[in-house]
Amino acid sequence: INDHLSPARARYNELLEHPEAIEATLCEGAVRARSYASPLMRAIREAVGIQSMS
Repeated sequence: INDHLSPARARYNELLEHPEAIEATLCEGAVRARSYASPLMRAIREAVGIQSMS
């Protein structure tokens, strides 16, 4: 079992040593998700008749 889990455990420990890399990856993902979701949500709101308050 240890031989099988060793690579994953090593990667996990490596990630824990660099939390800033995790945060950067999460931020990049949020930007990508937002760029996809914003136009979609705008179209959905328009389709159901919800107007922006801003």
